[in-house]
Amino acid sequence: MTDQEEPPTKRVRTGHVRQYYDIQRRSERKSRKFRTKAQVYDVTLQRYDESYELTSQLFNDMIDQLYDKCHVRSNNQVRFSIQHPELDFGIHIPFDQALNIRGETLLEEIEKVAQSNQIFRIHDGDTQLEITHIEMPQRILRLHAV
Repeated sequence: MTDQEEPPTKRVRTGHVRQYYDIQRRSERKSRKFRTKAQVYDVTLQRYDESYELTSQLFNDMIDQLYDKCHVRSNNQVRFSIQHPELDFGIHIPFDQALNIRGETLLEEIEKVAQSNQIFRIHDGDTQLEITHIEMPQRILRLHAV
C-alpha cells in the first residue's frame, strides 16, 4: 500500500446491506369507512456474519426502503413483528408513527430478547419480519369563496 492509498475500512456501504434482506408485499386491505389502506410486508433476513455495525446498517436501510419502496409517509402507522424458531414468543413493536421508527428502535427490542435467550441469533438466516403499514388519510382542506 502506498502513502496515497487509504487503508481499507470495515464500513459497509448502505446499498450493500440490501443483499441480506428482501421485502415483499403480502397483502393489502382498504377500509372505506376509515379511508385507510393497510399493507402487510414480509421481510426475510439472509444469513450473514455477526457484526453489530452491519446489523445496524441493515435495519436502518430497511427503514429507508419502507419510505422508498413501500411509500410510507412520516404520519403513517407502522408495526413490526419479528419471528424466529428459537423464540417462544415473537418480538413485537406496536403501531407508531413512521417518523418515530428507526433501525435503532428495532435493534433495541431485539437486544432485550437476545440477552435472555442465548440460542436466538438474528443473523442466522431464520429470522422473519412482518411489517404492517397503515396509510393514514390525507386531510382535504376546502377553501370556500367568500
